[in-house]
Amino acid sequence: MEPALKLDYYELGVSVALPVVNRKRKKRIPLPALICLTAVLAVFSAFYYLHQQVVIMQLSVEIDLLEGQLSRMQQEQEFLLLSLKEVNRLTNIEAVARRELGMVDPVGTQILVLDTHHGVNPGAAGWIDIEEQQQGNRLFTQIANWFNQLLPVGGVEAGRIGQ
Repeated sequence: MEPALKLDYYELGVSVALPVVNRKRKKRIPLPALICLTAVLAVFSAFYYLHQQVVIMQLSVEIDLLEGQLSRMQQEQEFLLLSLKEVNRLTNIEAVARRELGMVDPVGTQILVLDTHHGVNPGAAGWIDIEEQQQGNRLFTQIANWFNQLLPVGGVEAGRIGQ
């Protein structure tokens, strides 16, 4: 049998020599050393993982303690705000003012006016009651009396001292 296609340039006697490269062999690490190195890395990784887990547990306990402290402080704040609202109520303020400071209702108050013709000593005759007839001749005193009858909120008439 003959080949279907004959190649003219194909010659059997000619051989091409490939250059021989002198390759150095790599030094390999022995297998038992690789196994020991892998085992040491695995042990260190396991210890690191366990250390991280212990740290996470400690931090979780600390977070729980701080959250408990936060909730106690929030409850204390709410209690103090309620106490502050209770103390600042007008009825409590009025009760303290009446009991400790001697506050009285303004219904029965009297207006004192300084008589400028006498001395300024409060123990002397210079301080007189508004119900006396001596004050009836002043215009301001009459207007103050009229306003006190119209709006019974009580009040004090101020004048100039030393004239």
